[in-house]
Amino acid sequence: MSANLKLVRVVTNRSRLMASRPGDPTFWDRVRTALAGWEAELDAQGMRMDLVLTDELVDGSHNAKAKRIRQHLVHLQEEEKADYTLILGGDRVVPFYRLPDPVVELVAEADHWASENDRLIYSDDPYASYEDTYLYKPKHPIGRFPNGQGQHDDLLVELLQRSTRYHRESWDSVRRVAFTTQSWQQQSRTTWPAVNHWYECPPWRLPSAHDPTPDHAISPSLLIDKTLHYYNLHGQKNNAWTGECACEWTLDARRDDWRFAQCQPPALSVTQIPTLPPAVIFSAACYGGFTTRPRPTRNMALRFLQQGAIAFIGATARAYTVGPLPGQPLRYSDLLAQTFLQLVEENLAASPRRRIGEIVQAVKNDYHLAHRFYQHPLDFKTLWEFVLYGDPTLIPFRRVETGEEV
Repeated sequence: MSANLKLVRVVTNRSRLMASRPGDPTFWDRVRTALAGWEAELDAQGMRMDLVLTDELVDGSHNAKAKRIRQHLVHLQEEEKADYTLILGGDRVVPFYRLPDPVVELVAEADHWASENDRLIYSDDPYASYEDTYLYKPKHPIGRFPNGQGQHDDLLVELLQRSTRYHRESWDSVRRVAFTTQSWQQQSRTTWPAVNHWYECPPWRLPSAHDPTPDHAISPSLLIDKTLHYYNLHGQKNNAWTGECACEWTLDARRDDWRFAQCQPPALSVTQIPTLPPAVIFSAACYGGFTTRPRPTRNMALRFLQQGAIAFIGATARAYTVGPLPGQPLRYSDLLAQTFLQLVEENLAASPRRRIGEIVQAVKNDYHLAHRFYQHPLDFKTLWEFVLYGDPTLIPFRRVETGEEV
């Protein structure tokens, strides 16, 4: 096989995948069949696959397993350089690399940072970073296809088949949709100026933060035909995201003092996500990409993927925002989102066009470059925690010059 073909290194664990489907002895065969179809599409585009099984590398804790897997990938990279990495399976199959939360450095400075400490950041970047530095800057694009869990959950097979189909078929055109909390609407509009209409959660029509009406959730009809989504909402390690009313100063009579009054009404839950076209999702919600609870019925990222999304970018831990204030540029998750959405828009008319993993890698490289002289601990956390669930080799959306609606 020609050495000029770009190499896609696929990393998984056969025994752990089989363990996720007890009583289903044909699961690995179905994965291999779907993987063979995907490999054929890669070959047609001048790429080749190298399957790496980690079954012999997984004794010990999650962190010990991840370190051994990374060491093995570093060794393989020295022998033959990969151009892309795709991980098959969730944290129980190929564990996320655990990195210490840089917020720990801030706790000593101010007590209020203690509540922001996630202790560990789950990241895939170290698997594509082959130098022993604190940055863990990926050398090439990396993505992950998570698996669900349960006897009837074929999410991994479905994602492989979907990716194969959209390597071969024309993608839909871009139809944008964007959601923000009331309190973050200024940052959000700066993040994605291409969107003319933002949906605010809850809507501004609510009389006050103290009197929210039941009509505040996102209607599934707003999502059903959209192909490029942005969510700047609140998230937790659960199956829903929430909005936030704009803050109001109110008098606390018991304390004879003023305080902020906020409400966080439900905005979107797993039950409200409809069947989607091949959509690209960017979520700035805290824990938007946290998938260590692997049932799609309990997880927002997995539910989006189950319902048809082709790529999901989200944070595995708390996400952060700042600005825009006078003289204060966007930073943290807002800056990542702004750069990602801008590059996706530019990619519509680019030649050659970037693949989705290349766009995500470029977003992080641009962030590193913009803050190369000083990186705050939250910069490191932001870069590590955002992961791509999807095939890093896919080229998203139709070209502008085809004349189709964008």
